[in-house]
This record gives sequence, structure tokens and C-alpha cells, in this order.
Amino acid sequence: MSDNPDPLQRLWQSQQTQHPDLDKLRRDWRLIRYKQISYMTLDILGLLTGPLLLWLMAERMHWFEFAWLVAIVVLATPLTGYVLWQRRDALRTREIATQDYLVLLLNRSRRNVKIARVTRHSVIALVPMFFILHAGVYWLDAYPMERWLNKVIASTVILVVLLPAMWLWARRRERRFEQESRQLQEQIHEQ
Repeated sequence: MSDNPDPLQRLWQSQQTQHPDLDKLRRDWRLIRYKQISYMTLDILGLLTGPLLLWLMAERMHWFEFAWLVAIVVLATPLTGYVLWQRRDALRTREIATQDYLVLLLNRSRRNVKIARVTRHSVIALVPMFFILHAGVYWLDAYPMERWLNKVIASTVILVVLLPAMWLWARRRERRFEQESRQLQEQIHEQ
């Protein structure tokens, strides 16, 4: 061992290192987990709303209307299952290393991109579904023209107000999580 250490070695040993703030990481993960569980709860409640409304309003619906809405609920069930599966990491809590935490965040971001895409496509699919519903009810002459027209106007207003807002919200989330995924991927590769 020499008494004259290398200047580069002294410089390297004297540098300050940044340690991750574990409390901040825990808080951030708890917030993410809370949001994901909240979204999961809303997904399940949304799925349960369909059968509940069908049960409450079955007597006031035409058979075609009832059958079409049952079909929509049946189609929504596996879709909701897929979305819940994408949110599954929220149910896991554990202490993990920083590198694993970054991978977990990357996977969450990628899954959120998938959820946002499914949401956007679902929003688009609702338009023809409601068109077919109203066309079928009209063709079968299920209701007097005034009642049918009121239903068409009400659902059109709802679709015009809600669907563009939902589509834009999902698109913004998709872009945000794509950007987050790229940043996390870069961080992982830097380490």
C-alpha cells in the first residue's frame, strides 16, 4: 500500500452519493396503490350497475332493448376482468429494492397504457352499440314514436357530452404513461 493514493481514487471516494428517499418512495407507492384500488372499485361498481339497472327496469323495456343491453353487459364483463387484471399490482405490497421498484413502476405504466387504449376503443364502440339498439327498437316498433325519440335524444346527449371527454381523458393518460414508460426505461438502463 502506498502513502500517495491516486488523486482520481481520492476524488472518487470523496464524492457524495444520492440515496433514494425511502419514505418518499413508500408514500408514492401507497398513493399509486390507493389510486389503482379506487379505479378497481369503480370498474367493479360500473360492471355491477348494468345488471342492477336491467333488473330494476326489465319490466319497462322491450325484449330487444333488454336483450341488447344484456349483450353489452356480457361483453363488458371480460373487458372489465382484463382491466382488473392489468391493475393487479396494486394488490401487492412489499418492500423491494429500488431497481425492482423501477421495474414495478415501468410495468404499471405499460399496463396503464393498455388500460387507456381499451378505454378509448370502448368509448368508440359505444356509438355503434347505441345506434344498433335504437335502430332495432325503431325497426321493431317497440315504443310510440315520441317515446323512442325521447330515448334517442337522451342517449345522444349523454353520448355527445360524455364520450368525447372520456376519449380525450383516456388519450391523455395513454400519452402520459407512454412518456413515463420511456423515462423509466431510460432510468433502468442507466443503472
